Amino acid sequence: MTIKGHKPVLAFFTFILGITSTSSAYYFKVPNEDGIDLYYSWNKDKTELAISNIRVDLSKVESGRIVIPAYVSYQNKMYPVTSFWQGAFSFCSELKSIVIPNSVTSINCGVFSSCHNLTDIVIPNSIKSIGDFAFDFCESLTSFTIPDSVTSIGEFAFAYCSNLTSMTISESVVSIGQGAFREDYGLTSIRIYCKDIGSWFAGLYNIKDVVIGDKVKSIGKSAFCNLKHLKGITIPASVASIGECAFSGCTNLKKLVIEGNPVIYDEAFAWCENIDSIVFKSQTPPEMICSTFDNHTFTDYTYKHAVLSVPEGAYDAYATSDVWSRFSVICTHSEEEYESDFESDSIYYTFQDDGVYVAAKKARGRNDYSGDGPLTPRDPTAGGQQPRTRSWTQGRETDSLDYMPYHGNIVIPESVSVFDTTYTVTGIKYLAFQGCNELESVSIPNSVKQIGYAGFAECTGLTEITIPAGVELIDKYAFAYCSNLKRVVIEGNPVIDETAFLGCGTELEVIMAREKGFEEMDPYTFTYESVHYDIYGHKIQADTPGLHLIKRKDGSVVKTLNWY
Repeated sequence: MTIKGHKPVLAFFTFILGITSTSSAYYFKVPNEDGIDLYYSWNKDKTELAISNIRVDLSKVESGRIVIPAYVSYQNKMYPVTSFWQGAFSFCSELKSIVIPNSVTSINCGVFSSCHNLTDIVIPNSIKSIGDFAFDFCESLTSFTIPDSVTSIGEFAFAYCSNLTSMTISESVVSIGQGAFREDYGLTSIRIYCKDIGSWFAGLYNIKDVVIGDKVKSIGKSAFCNLKHLKGITIPASVASIGECAFSGCTNLKKLVIEGNPVIYDEAFAWCENIDSIVFKSQTPPEMICSTFDNHTFTDYTYKHAVLSVPEGAYDAYATSDVWSRFSVICTHSEEEYESDFESDSIYYTFQDDGVYVAAKKARGRNDYSGDGPLTPRDPTAGGQQPRTRSWTQGRETDSLDYMPYHGNIVIPESVSVFDTTYTVTGIKYLAFQGCNELESVSIPNSVKQIGYAGFAECTGLTEITIPAGVELIDKYAFAYCSNLKRVVIEGNPVIDETAFLGCGTELEVIMAREKGFEEMDPYTFTYESVHYDIYGHKIQADTPGLHLIKRKDGSVVKTLNWY
């Protein structure tokens, strides 16, 4: 069935609601912890419960927040809450925030459709599927991370969410329905880690930040076409194919880095009129498959003016290729040039669109590179060869580093000058300090906006660090396995990935300055009457992994880290 425009979508959904409202029934209601009556229905054998589609009265709660319990007691028996009826909270304009327990395994068709004021939702890792129309017309949603447990996203699941600015799709997702992000023109940042990328974001022209994970195998036809604000893209070595028109019409795309050797199909970069730099890391020129004699994979301007940079020793292979020889300018680069562009006061940096990032410190004069490619994000909990160190598992040898480690006390400046130009230091690049065991302290300036993937992972010499207020993102595994890290002061309110402090131990003290109005207290023994919240103020269970804000019976608040 093909659905175009608003009216058919609404008509289809109204039809679904009509069926649901006339054919389903609820069996009982039970108030939640805030006194809000929630309606439940049993499954066929009466062992599990679903939230029913009766209108919810939120007049008792000014915050518009609903906490769904994991278990409900009825007639002296406990039942798990595992699902929703279709359209259970649809058109609930009073709903602003909802917490879903980890007993729920699916979000069915239209559950939160047209919840126009829904701004905050906690989705647990128990969710395996997000149904058709699940969040369509939720205009107040601004960001969303698909949990690692989700394998499927239905048709129009997030369509017409006009204020959605960022979306992260985990590697577990294997299918996404048509129109899943229809007309989500507010999107500016997307991170995709699933195996195959479809055309879900095509034409959403405001997207300017695209991260493609190293588990991605294919970029499909028209996947990122007409992203008018995209300026740079790195395609990881895992990608085996780049489909027709995959990036066509990205008129402001300037820098392209292709780390592997994918098959590139016709017009993949057509109408990308401003590409000035293409970097290949493969010794073997990638194959191009074109439907016509005249190759239109790139524009004529790109062939004439862009610099094609290839690895040392690969110049002849590219220069004599029928396809790549069309480039007027072909140069070579060394392996070391991928991660740092210049050095200043023993700190290495790489150019980015918004300034420069601190990068890994390259080992000069070493030709015995034995890693599995230039620095590429990898899951630090996985085995096998990893960038810069051979493995994240115990027993690794420090002399396996392919980059010289930073050591001692590092003070990162707010700006650096090179080539008579001053650049602001705006980030810590992925893996920049990873495995630097002799690093004792780091001073991060307020100009830094993000700490990248595994930026300080395995820095066992670090005992404390202050994250300034300017930092907006602490990415995956940023401080993972910093086993001696005892104190972290977070002065601002950054987005913190749940793996950022993985493996640091329970004695780590995390101080979050004025986080959501909670006052600072020194940690001491907790009581069983304590109530646990996550860093955004959502109530969570005591055994939930991650950073906790704990409000005790006497009203005081402490912070702690729980990974067990």
